[in-house]
Amino acid sequence: TQPRTVCWRIDHRFEVSGLAKFIHEHGLTGWLYRVLEPGCVREGDEVVLVERPNATMSLADLLALQREHRPDPARLQAASELPGLAQVIGQRFASRAAWLRDNR
Repeated sequence: TQPRTVCWRIDHRFEVSGLAKFIHEHGLTGWLYRVLEPGCVREGDEVVLVERPNATMSLADLLALQREHRPDPARLQAASELPGLAQVIGQRFASRAAWLRDNR
């Protein structure tokens, strides 16, 4: 599970200069989920929340941490330790937290 960031290619694809920047600045990015059980989801299917292991930090919080210029290092560190978060994203948050602490 990990946040999804917008790619610069979207400007080219839609022929709109600055579209990627707008999407990033307004938090219109997405989220990728890990597939635990292969199957199909169709229009009209019910989706049910089974558990919320990271109730202390919402998806909006994680996306904001990605967008913020100088987020709170403690929040970044806490995010890096969330169970279920993709390891590469956790490492990125932890590295950024360390850098921010060292470069105040």
